[in-house]
Amino acid sequence: MELTAKREAVLQLMQSKGIWKAGQAPMMLRALWRSGIDCPPPQMAAFGMCAFVFGSYFAIVMWMFHFLRTPENPIAGAIVGSVVGSTFFGLAMAACLRHVRLKHGLPLWRDFWPAN
Repeated sequence: MELTAKREAVLQLMQSKGIWKAGQAPMMLRALWRSGIDCPPPQMAAFGMCAFVFGSYFAIVMWMFHFLRTPENPIAGAIVGSVVGSTFFGLAMAACLRHVRLKHGLPLWRDFWPAN
């Protein structure tokens, strides 16, 4: 199955399950799709992938925020704080997205094969 058709089928499935449009495929995901990068919607991604992506994003943003806000503080504190915070944030976001997936009865991306 062509990826574009699979994406459209996923979006239709999510629409039928009552997931609002911005939650189906956020702007960043649509931008990745337009640039040719294939990645699943967050609700249909694996738990570990969600935790890693959201945690990495949080770590980078928090480290930059800490570094730009208080450059005189030791860098080790910024690194430890961003690692600890990003771990909890990544796990929390992955748990929330898994809850949404299970609540709406959505399959994982790798298990989704719509009928032609």
